[in-house]
Amino acid sequence: MTPLSVFRGDEHVPTIDQMLHGLALEPTGPGSYRAANMETGHGVVFGGQLLAQAVVAAATDHPDKRVKTVHTVFARGGAPDRGVDIDVVHTYRGEPLPA
Repeated sequence: MTPLSVFRGDEHVPTIDQMLHGLALEPTGPGSYRAANMETGHGVVFGGQLLAQAVVAAATDHPDKRVKTVHTVFARGGAPDRGVDIDVVHTYRGEPLPA
């Protein structure tokens, strides 16, 4: 049986299986997804997890597009014992801007 996590000293390190589980998104509607959290032992959701889930959601919603840059602000901490709801918002569709 594969462990769900390992501990290195005081640090909680997620396993590959746990990371892949966190990146498996469940569709909840058009452009909306729910994902599980990876336990990090810090009592909050790891920001890198949220960024990775956002990229996976965007790639799922728009398989013909590529992520070139990511900008984010984490306004508040997420609870690791609750799932993450992700909504893909279309802010730019690739049309040329008027001069």
